[in-house]
Amino acid sequence: MKPCLAAQTLLPALGVLCAAIALMTIAGTPVAAQDAPSPEDFDTICRGSTAISSTPSRIEPCKILLAAQETLQGTANTLNWTTTLNMGGSPGWTGLALPSENEYQLRLNSLSLNGRIPPILGNLTQLTQLFLNNNQLTGSIPPQLANLSNLQRLFLNNNQLTGSIPPQLANLSNLQRLFLNNNQLTGSIPPQLANLSNLQRLYLDNNQLTGSIPPQLANLSNLQRLYLDNNQLTGSIPPQLANLSNLQRLYL
Repeated sequence: MKPCLAAQTLLPALGVLCAAIALMTIAGTPVAAQDAPSPEDFDTICRGSTAISSTPSRIEPCKILLAAQETLQGTANTLNWTTTLNMGGSPGWTGLALPSENEYQLRLNSLSLNGRIPPILGNLTQLTQLFLNNNQLTGSIPPQLANLSNLQRLFLNNNQLTGSIPPQLANLSNLQRLFLNNNQLTGSIPPQLANLSNLQRLYLDNNQLTGSIPPQLANLSNLQRLYLDNNQLTGSIPPQLANLSNLQRLYL
């Protein structure tokens, strides 16, 4: 059995900055993870006071998250990191998962987090999934997130983000899902997003975006869902969108 993977949070008020989950759930039954580090051990690693050469992939992301703690905070009653973590495909888990030495996932959605998205998260270069949705995050989307070259899913929806969509996000060549909906984003839709050749779902609805729909979006040959409704877009619908042969849902 694989060891339970680590869950972390950024909550200075409680001093609970990194915690390891010592249980896994298999078929609904909690089973002790034999090789999982104790919360104290992992917390020590997170704080950088002990270097364990056998787990370098855990140490580096932990340092980055600790550096981000001052700008990303949440309320105590929503962050309970002693909850059993199900790494068997359940969508309900939260924290930092390290399924291999070369990749990890960060899910901090629906935790009442506030403040700005820390630009230092762009240093999590092996990150494949980043979920910060359904919080109370403010400020703009850091262009540094474009450094996450392995990212496949970026969920920033249902926050209070402002400013424009960074055109640098077009550098996320592996991105499959981009959810920026239900924020307060302004400005135009960057035509550079058409470079996201692997993109399958693009949700930009329920913002304050202006300008016209870029005809370049028709180059997203793998796009299945395109949501642009409830904005302030003007101009005509580009006829090129008819070339999106894989498109299943189109909301304008």
